[in-house]
Amino acid sequence: MKKPISQSPLRAALVASTFALPLVVAHAAAAEPTLHEEGVHVGLGVGLAPFELVVLDEEVIPPLSSAGLYLPIDIGASFRIEPEVGILRYTESVRLDGVESGVALTNLRVGVGFLYRAALGESGQGYVGPRLALVLHSEEKRSPNGDEDGTNTTTKSRSDFALGLVGGAEHFFTPSFSLGAEAQLGMRFLGDTTTEREPAPDGPPSDADTSGFLLETRSLFFARVFF
Repeated sequence: MKKPISQSPLRAALVASTFALPLVVAHAAAAEPTLHEEGVHVGLGVGLAPFELVVLDEEVIPPLSSAGLYLPIDIGASFRIEPEVGILRYTESVRLDGVESGVALTNLRVGVGFLYRAALGESGQGYVGPRLALVLHSEEKRSPNGDEDGTNTTTKSRSDFALGLVGGAEHFFTPSFSLGAEAQLGMRFLGDTTTEREPAPDGPPSDADTSGFLLETRSLFFARVFF
């Protein structure tokens, strides 16, 4: 029977956001909405990407969803540095005649954005700028090997580099809380793929030249809290 796709980090982020949102709004409800115009303001954000590009076994598969944590640092009235850590986890398995096969992949994204901010009215602002990230990709495939209850496991890993231009907007309901959305257009530079197999064949793990690049688009929805 085919097991359902698991994306527990995304579900956890959605649940956490649902419980945190009323607390944040209540905490800052007494303040008047205003933009960050002076000094340095540090926050914490959750970003949800409903359609994430994934390259599995050197092939693009249908988009999945991912979640990430962001650390917005507003400097003055017009600049933001925003480090990020995001994760996408996908699993699928099938059991046939007592032998389980399937696939599992993880994309870990570590990056930073350099954003120029501009006011949009009294409580909103837009921003534009580059984001760059290192994407650590790993995938594991299990398949029957012909023996009773036997499976072959193939593990592949590579490191990609992503560079994109982003544009977004957010509305400040209070000085401490904003909701927003962002669109990204960028390039994904694929790294070389290292392959390991179990049972292990003779010889060391193999490396494949999978270098190249892909054009990619992402859309994200944000909730940010500033301290």
